[in-house]
Amino acid sequence: MTIKVKLNSGESEDICAKVDSLGAVATYDSPPVLAKKGTRNRIQFFRTVIGDMNIDGSTLPVTFTLSADDCCDIFITQILLSIEDTKVKEEKYGDIASLTTGVDLLTFENGDENFLIEKGKNYAELRAQIGDSQSDVKIKTSGAEIGLLSINLRQFVKDGIRLGRESKDSVKFIVNDDLTGLTGHTIYFLGYKHVA
Repeated sequence: MTIKVKLNSGESEDICAKVDSLGAVATYDSPPVLAKKGTRNRIQFFRTVIGDMNIDGSTLPVTFTLSADDCCDIFITQILLSIEDTKVKEEKYGDIASLTTGVDLLTFENGDENFLIEKGKNYAELRAQIGDSQSDVKIKTSGAEIGLLSINLRQFVKDGIRLGRESKDSVKFIVNDDLTGLTGHTIYFLGYKHVA
């Protein structure tokens, strides 16, 4: 059910309200403020890929980092972790033995460190730490298999992980074992950026 209501926010913008079936009121800006013709979009799709992570980090851990940008806030809403090998088995990391130390995926926001994956040693552990048994897909190609794990960050944080502009915020993937036996190892970061 919808009730036409006009609320005054104290600013020049109009705010509309919608009452849902439970009687709760949700507000939203209406109409959306349109940018002037020819101006740059302030909200833009964001995608970046870090590949070639099938390296040896057993002696000295290797860190792959997505850092904050100087000109815009980056909101990561989804992370895809791809493991490619001849087979991707539950009890192994691809088709190599379960790792000794494991891989880490963590965020640094405002000086706080939070693990999304901590010491993940095999495919089953990675999936369990993500917390969603439906979050993976296995794709068979000629001579290889790709395990694709998806982390939907909006299930934890409404707008995803924010890497604030001109900050030291980052997302890091740390390899602590020898992954050279994998055919490929890639991480995809998807979301949007808000340009200042």
